[in-house]
Amino acid sequence: MAWRALRKNKLFSVINILGLSVGLCACLSVATVVVDDLSYDSHWKNKDNIYRLLSIRPTNGGSGDKMASSFAGLEYALPENFPEIKTVVNLRSGTTNFKISKENDDTTSTTILDTSIKIWDVLDFNILQGSPQNFVEGTTNLVITKTFKDTYFPNSDPVGIIINDAPTYGATPDEYLITGIIEDIPANTHLRAQAIVIKKSRVEQLVKEQYGTTRQYYMTTKAGTDITALTKKVNAWYKDFIATERAWEYDFQPIEDVYLHSDFETAQEVQGDYNTIFILSGISILLLIIACINFINLSASRSMQRIKEVGVRKILGAGNRAIIRQFLVEAILYFAISTIMATIVYYLTLPLLESFIGHELQQTFASDLQLLAMGYGVVLLVSIFVGLYPALLMSKLKAAASLKGSLKTSGANFQSIVQKGLVTFQFAISTVVLIALIVVDNQVSFMKNKDLGYNTENLLAVSNISWDNKADTFKDRLLRIPGITNASITSFLPGTSSTYMTKKAEDPFNKDQFLEVDFIRGDADLPVTLGLKLKTGRLFNKEISTDTPASESEIVFDDDEQEINLQSSLISEYTSKALDIKNLNTPIHSVETNPIGILKDFHNESLRQSMSPTVIIAESNPQYGGMLIRLDPEAIQQALPQLQTLWKEIYPVKLLDLNWVDETVQRQYLKETRLQQFFSFFSGLSMLLAALGILGLIAQATALRMKEIGIRKVLGASVSNIVLLFSKDFIKLIGIAALIGAPISYYFVNEWLLGFAYRTSVSWWVFVAAAAITLIVALLTIAVQTIKAAIANPVDSLKIDA
Repeated sequence: MAWRALRKNKLFSVINILGLSVGLCACLSVATVVVDDLSYDSHWKNKDNIYRLLSIRPTNGGSGDKMASSFAGLEYALPENFPEIKTVVNLRSGTTNFKISKENDDTTSTTILDTSIKIWDVLDFNILQGSPQNFVEGTTNLVITKTFKDTYFPNSDPVGIIINDAPTYGATPDEYLITGIIEDIPANTHLRAQAIVIKKSRVEQLVKEQYGTTRQYYMTTKAGTDITALTKKVNAWYKDFIATERAWEYDFQPIEDVYLHSDFETAQEVQGDYNTIFILSGISILLLIIACINFINLSASRSMQRIKEVGVRKILGAGNRAIIRQFLVEAILYFAISTIMATIVYYLTLPLLESFIGHELQQTFASDLQLLAMGYGVVLLVSIFVGLYPALLMSKLKAAASLKGSLKTSGANFQSIVQKGLVTFQFAISTVVLIALIVVDNQVSFMKNKDLGYNTENLLAVSNISWDNKADTFKDRLLRIPGITNASITSFLPGTSSTYMTKKAEDPFNKDQFLEVDFIRGDADLPVTLGLKLKTGRLFNKEISTDTPASESEIVFDDDEQEINLQSSLISEYTSKALDIKNLNTPIHSVETNPIGILKDFHNESLRQSMSPTVIIAESNPQYGGMLIRLDPEAIQQALPQLQTLWKEIYPVKLLDLNWVDETVQRQYLKETRLQQFFSFFSGLSMLLAALGILGLIAQATALRMKEIGIRKVLGASVSNIVLLFSKDFIKLIGIAALIGAPISYYFVNEWLLGFAYRTSVSWWVFVAAAAITLIVALLTIAVQTIKAAIANPVDSLKIDA
C-alpha cells in the first residue's frame, strides 16, 4: 500500500525523495568531516597521558600569548623534579628534501617528524621491519613509512641504506641511515609524516635568566596524574627557580586537543578549527531540517487529496493506529529510498570530499560499519518523528467528514498555521545561511585585496637557507640577469616568516608597562625590493657602517660614541606613535636602535593580528635568511631559467625553493577560503531544497484549485493575476523569514568577524541582498508551476471533479 501511494503521485514522490536525498547526503558528508576531525590523535594507546608542553609569555597584566615551544632545559629539568612526568621528548614537524638516488640530483620533499630516540617512549608506531628503537650512534637515524618504502624502494630492502638530503643550512649534505620501516602514520593526527628523523639528544641546562634554545616538546605522565595540580606545581617551582615576578608560565595540552585547539600556533601546519566544526555541523543539521520540513509540508498538503481514502478505510473498520501505521510506513519508505540514494552519492563523492579538504579521511561511513549503523539508526528515528505529524493529522479525521472531502472539523486552520510556520522557518534558515555566505565572501575578499603597505605582485621568495659566505656573490650576479630589477636577503618572507626576534620596550604612555617590538632583518635593499613607502627621513645607505653592519657581528663603540652610534633602523608610522618617537636620529635605548626613517604602515603579519611596533634593521653579507626577488612582469619567462642556472652553479647541492609572494600571502587565508566555499555550497543547497518545497506546495495547490483558476480565467483574469494570487502569501512569509533571519545572522557573523583584527563591516545591503535573492528564487519557482496551470484551457479545468 505504501509503495502504491508512492507511485500514485510521481511529482510529489520525486520532490520528496530528491529533497531528502540531498539533505541526507549533505549530512553524511559533513558528519564525516566532523567525526574525522574529532578523532584526531585518539589512536595513540597512551593518549590520555600524552601532553604538549606550552609556554605562556609574561606580559604587563600577567599571562600573555601561548606558544608551542619551550626552553630546551625543561626536557631534563621536568622529569628530574616531578616524578609524575615520565618522559619529555623534543618533537617537531617539518619538511626535508631527500636525494634517494646517487645517480641524479632529483629530490623528494618529505614530511618528517624531527625528534630523539625517546620518541618510542611516548608514541606507539607499528614497526614492520628493522629495530629503529635502537639508536645507531654516529649518524642521523631515519625511519620511513611503508608508503615511502613502496614508492622509492619498491623492489629492495632499504634498511641499512644511507641517503642524503639537499641541505638547507650548511654547504654539505647530511647523511641519514634508514634503520626501520613503520606502518603509515594515520592521517587523523596533527603529527602527519612520511618519515621520522631521529637524532641524538642534546642536554641543555635550564638557566635562571630565561633564555636559551627553544624547541617543541611532548611528554608522558604516569596514569592517574592530576594534570591541573601538576600544572600548578610546575609553575610554582619555575617561579621559585628564576626568582622573579615576570616568569614564564607553562601549560600541558592533551594531545587529543592539539589539532582543534591550537589557533595560537600559526606555525602548526596540520591544524583544524573547533568553531568551524560547530558551523559545519549546524549548517548540515539545518539542511536536513529544511528537507524534513519539505516532507512534512508536502505530506500534509498531499493529505488533502487523500481524505476520502482515509474515510473509506475508517468505514471498513480501520482504527487510528492502522491509519498512523500506514502513514508512518510511507514516511519510512521515503526515507529508506532517500537514504539509499544519499549513501550511493556519498560513496561516489567521497574522493572529491577528500580532495577538497586536502587529506585522506580516516573515519568515514564507508570504512566504519558501526558508524554507518549509527547513522542509519538516526535516520530511522528522524523518519518516524517527521512522519508522525501527517500520520496524526489523518488519523484524527472523522469518517463522515472524510467521505465528504472535508477537513474543516479536523483542524484545517491549525494545519495551515503549521504549514506557514514551517515555510517561514525554512526560508529563515536559507536567509541566515545566505547572509553568512555574503559576509564571509566579503571578509575573504577584503583580506585578499587589502593594501598591505608593500607590493606582492611579481615578487619571488627563496625560502630560508644558509648563504655560506656567498650571499653577495649570488646577489650581484642575480641582478645582472635581465628582468630581475631588485633583490634582498631578509628574515621577512611575507606569509611565511614575519620577524626574527622580539624585544620589550617601555610603553611611554603607561608607566611600568611594556610593548612587544618586532624586528625584521634584511640587507639595505629590503625597503626598495618590498616596495615600502618612505614617509620621512631616509632609507639605508650601504656606505654608512651603522646602517649595515656585518652579519652576526656586534657593534662596539666607546662610551662617548654609544649615544650616537646605535645601529640604524627604519620604523613604521605605527611604531613612531606607539613609542612616542618625535625625532629621528635619536637612539631608542630600550630596543637599542637609532631610527633614521619612518615608513608608511605595513602588515608583517596576517590580517587576523593587530599591527604591532616593527623595526627594520639592515646588515651586510647576511649568512642566514630568505631572499625576495623583484621581477619585470614582461621578462619573467626569460629570467626564471637563468635564475635556476645561476643557483645550480653557486649552490650545487642546495634545493632552490621558490614561491610567489602573492600566492603565499593568499594561502594564509586558506581556512577562511574553504569556509567561504562551504557556505557557497550549502547556501545553494538550502535554496534548492526551499525551492523544491515551494514547487511541491504550489503543485498541490494548483491541482486542488484548477476549477477556481478556470473560473477566474473565464471572468477575465490574466496569467500575471493568477501568478500573483499564488505568490502573495509566500511573499509575506519570505518577508517574515527575512525579519527573523536578519538579527540571528547579524549576531553570529559579528561574532565570527571579531576573530579578525582587520575586518569588513556588516552593511544594511547584505540583508537586503539576501532577502531579494531568496524572494527571486521563490517567485521563479512559483512562476514555473502557476504559469503552467494558468495557461491551461479553462474548459478542461472546469471539467475536473473537485
